[in-house]
Amino acid sequence: AAASPLLPARLFDAIAAVAASRAADFNEQELSNLARAFATAGHEAPELLDAIARAARQRLSEFTPQGLATVSWAFAKSAHLAWRGAVPPASAQGGRAQGGDAPSA
Repeated sequence: AAASPLLPARLFDAIAAVAASRAADFNEQELSNLARAFATAGHEAPELLDAIARAARQRLSEFTPQGLATVSWAFAKSAHLAWRGAVPPASAQGGRAQGGDAPSA
């Protein structure tokens, strides 16, 4: 697992372990911010991303477009497949997909 220059890998690991066990308690913004933080840092945390994906699927209707963009970007950046299929394609939602850089939080 890559370490952020500001935080040691063991701190990311500790945060991931606690957050994975409590992901079902987080709201959509907390889930998307957490996914974004780990993706931005480049720290691999597959168990955490699995937990985020499960929790997000349970409350998908609560996500704002920004929240969906953020968590989708985070999963794409980390190449973690748990998010795949969680969100219907944009065409099925009447919207259109847009590319770009990381969404702002």
